[in-house]
Amino acid sequence: MARKIVQSNAVAIRRVIGPASIVGHGLHKRRIDIERRLQVARHALRAAPENAREATWYLKAAEQGHADAQNALGLCLDEGTGVDRDPAEAAKWYRKAAEQGLPAAQNNLGLSCRSGEGVPQDFEEAVRWFRLAAEQGYPDAEYSLGVAYARGEGLPRDGARAIKWLHKAAEQGEVNAMHRLARELHKKAGRKAEFREAARWYRAAAEQEHVEAMFYLAQLHSDGTGVAENFVEAAAWLHKAADHGH
Repeated sequence: MARKIVQSNAVAIRRVIGPASIVGHGLHKRRIDIERRLQVARHALRAAPENAREATWYLKAAEQGHADAQNALGLCLDEGTGVDRDPAEAAKWYRKAAEQGLPAAQNNLGLSCRSGEGVPQDFEEAVRWFRLAAEQGYPDAEYSLGVAYARGEGLPRDGARAIKWLHKAAEQGEVNAMHRLARELHKKAGRKAEFREAARWYRAAAEQEHVEAMFYLAQLHSDGTGVAENFVEAAAWLHKAADHGH
């Protein structure tokens, strides 16, 4: 396993994740969403100097069985953040945490199974892990499971169940789920109320800077579908999408 990590990288991760998640204090009382906190840490990681040493505090926590640390280590290995990228080693650490019931790790392992990175591609196995995490109310996994139902990957395609799980994730603020939910509603819409619901979720995602949602919301305003026809509003959303590279 690539065990070298830049010293200041380790400090950066520890500051963002916090010592409780690394050494295990209060893990059962306060589950930390490692992925979101690591988003902040990555800026510090990328700016770190090249002199490296073993981050023994971090690895030991994972090796001692702390699920949050195992999942965080898997993420670093998966993305090559502070360590050499190694998807197979990442999947190993995800699995250790997933088998302890950590929903973030269950979703990450499911994503590895779906993509075939680090493990053999297996859509059914991916769905199994997505479901375990989704049933714990983890929004990223609810989104992943909804997408699986929408695509028919690892289980029969089922639009109603796709919408059910996407809705659960969207209600928790998962922006990709908002957009995907809007797309699924838009595809099946036949009544004004359904178009309005699709437009509502497009807007929710667009207001969180989802570029595709901006584009589709502009289309709805241009057509007057689900929202009032408004060419000024349509143009504004199109310009915003263009400014974001659409």
